[in-house]
Amino acid sequence: MITAPEASRPSRTVAGVAAWVALLLALLFQAAVVLPEALQREAGYDFRHFYVAGLTFLGGGNPYDGLQAEAAWQRLETGLPRHVAPIVPVEYGTAYPPILAFLFAPVAMLPYGVARVGWLGVNLACLAWLIARSLGAWASGWAPPARVAAVAAALLLDPVRQCLGAGQLTLVVVGLALAAADAEDRGRPRVAGVLYALAMVKFTCVLLIPVWLVVRRRWITAAWLILALVVLDAVPILIIGPAEFVAALRDTVALVRAIPINDPANVLGSYNVVSIDTLIYRVGHALQLDAAPALVPLIGAGALASLWPVRRLGSDPARAVAWLLLACLPCFNHRTYDAVVLVPTLFLLPSWTPDGGARRWLAYACIVPFLWASPYETLDPFTLTTVDVLFRQSYRNWALLVLWGLVGASLARGGGIDPRSASPGSQPGGSSPER
Repeated sequence: MITAPEASRPSRTVAGVAAWVALLLALLFQAAVVLPEALQREAGYDFRHFYVAGLTFLGGGNPYDGLQAEAAWQRLETGLPRHVAPIVPVEYGTAYPPILAFLFAPVAMLPYGVARVGWLGVNLACLAWLIARSLGAWASGWAPPARVAAVAAALLLDPVRQCLGAGQLTLVVVGLALAAADAEDRGRPRVAGVLYALAMVKFTCVLLIPVWLVVRRRWITAAWLILALVVLDAVPILIIGPAEFVAALRDTVALVRAIPINDPANVLGSYNVVSIDTLIYRVGHALQLDAAPALVPLIGAGALASLWPVRRLGSDPARAVAWLLLACLPCFNHRTYDAVVLVPTLFLLPSWTPDGGARRWLAYACIVPFLWASPYETLDPFTLTTVDVLFRQSYRNWALLVLWGLVGASLARGGGIDPRSASPGSQPGGSSPER
């Protein structure tokens, strides 16, 4: 007679083999597709803007002035080998906070090709650290196949591919935010505050964290965040000149918003935006309604509602920060590459949905649309039907909205307290106590 453990052994073996095959394919995908794409001549467009901002600032110019930034790039580009010089030029100044120019000035001291490969290495190191940290902190009690499968899923996320290809900041920002939470957990609030301030270089990804620090009365951390942020932003502004900074920033923001892909109100052109603002505009477009008046109230209400569940995570800063990173994603304007915040989410979903069952698997199903290259990038914006706009163009927006709602509701009802033991396949109520 076959006992239950003996009967389940073949299924565990199949799950283990499938998980390792998935991980092998994910590593091959990174090596054969993602990294070659990231090193292509025309890739790294966002890093090029960061590098030029640092280069312009280093030369005593104003990185927010499009003409100065373009001139700095043209001077540099003339000395670059053809296989390194990008195809697309720098056309406008940066719209990021002043801390960006301050941080990238040392990077701009390096030759462009070296700096670009080095920045790719920094992003890969952040990705590896995020996965390793999530495994150790939140998946230590999982069965080996579940741990391996989660790593494979993290490597197959399309936002990871896009973030590495664009040379974006988001992987570094997520890493800084979680490192700050770890420092706070170890009783080092000053270090945590400085790291949070550095993460504010892309403030839309972490905008809820300062509010959470104040609400939770983490005064020392909040004070050092503000102090470090003032210093890191004030120094570049004073060097550039306050009046020149304000005038150039205003012109650059207007220019950037005029580009269709950056305007959430452009329901046809902003195809790569996954946040709720664009979804609201698209629904209004389909219903022939003006969605603009509803935008601020809905987004504001969603952001404030995201702070309610986090009250139950106050004793675990990293888990609270991971939720706030996820909550910022739909609440503020973000592109697909910003969804790399789903890397820690993959490892936290089991404890965030302790009831298990359909709710947990629906939450994981919401991440599935982010596991492949988006098909809507090939759609002709001039022939889109209402169905195309609401679904084929917006399926990731809907998935993110559902994920945000599911996790937020679960946390508000008491989920998320149990940190490490729940696994994707565990049964409801199967979690072990907090360690």
